[in-house]
Amino acid sequence: MARRNDPSYAQLSGYISKEVVKEFKMACTDLEISQVDAMEEAVKLWLEQYKANKAKK
Repeated sequence: MARRNDPSYAQLSGYISKEVVKEFKMACTDLEISQVDAMEEAVKLWLEQYKANKAKK
């Protein structure tokens, strides 16, 4: 089942600079990974840092 049709997934979007988008797309191509997988991993890493920082307080 495609993520689009899977009820356990939701869409997330936003605007970021064109330069970051360009570098991101090139890196995904270089690593041969999908942009969706890379974005999900980036959000997971960000959340881990957020939780660690929150726990320190």
